[in-house]
Amino acid sequence: QSGKKLRFLLKAPEHLFGFEELHDAYPDASFITVSRDEKSWYESALVITHLFQQMFVDTLVNDTIAFTDRLNCGQRQSLEIAHDDTYSQNVLPIKFGSYLFTQTYDVIDQIAIHADLPWDDKKKERAKEVIKQRLSWKGKSTYNLDQFGLTKESIAERLGTVCKEVAK
Repeated sequence: QSGKKLRFLLKAPEHLFGFEELHDAYPDASFITVSRDEKSWYESALVITHLFQQMFVDTLVNDTIAFTDRLNCGQRQSLEIAHDDTYSQNVLPIKFGSYLFTQTYDVIDQIAIHADLPWDDKKKERAKEVIKQRLSWKGKSTYNLDQFGLTKESIAERLGTVCKEVAK
């Protein structure tokens, strides 16, 4: 009505579970998926899920592991759908990895262009300033997997088979 484009941001990966329906409802929409290495994602999701479960429900560690397994498998399947060639014009896949921290501006530039965001010289300079300020936290998060009875190696092994088990 006002001539402005309607924009909204769905950050949670759960929105991908209905990606096909979302795309059908908004066929001209631009989508950006950000995914990361499953092993590091699993560690992060496990710890944050357990933290929230401890705050709001009385849960067992095994419940947290089972929930994280299901979330991982659903997210894996959803990303496969979103990254299918059918949607290649609409979807910009971004891998959350070290390049995101070393080439952050380039990633933001890709996102701005893909989403047709206002992206003039002033906004580009502002983006560079914000990136410089915000990257100071990189590499400061560590996860204690001992409380879950898991190791980096057992998570890697688990990720190879867990989705077959969850589907049963």
